[in-house]
Amino acid sequence: WDGLLAVSGESGTLRKRYRGTVADHRLRGKTGALDDARALVGTVAGPQGERLHFAILASELSEPSILVARALQDVIVYALAEHLYGCVRVPLPQETPAPTEQAPPAFTLQCAA
Repeated sequence: WDGLLAVSGESGTLRKRYRGTVADHRLRGKTGALDDARALVGTVAGPQGERLHFAILASELSEPSILVARALQDVIVYALAEHLYGCVRVPLPQETPAPTEQAPPAFTLQCAA
């Protein structure tokens, strides 16, 4: 079945997703969308050939929730890939934000594999 699935950063509906991340070219999957539902199923491959399989389904989504569902899909894929590759998030030095601002967390990944 692997040959039928899109590859992250390379083909199909995943060709523009996960580029430049630990999941780039390491996810084979299938996206799905119907009206108020979104899905992503697939496999993340590890450095020693191990695989983590997943299925993420969300339904009864409103228009703003569709973007949230996709962001949650991405968080799950990143977490799986980071686990397989022994990644650790290392905070980057930041300037102190003004009292009314909240600075987004800035980090870099250091991966064992």
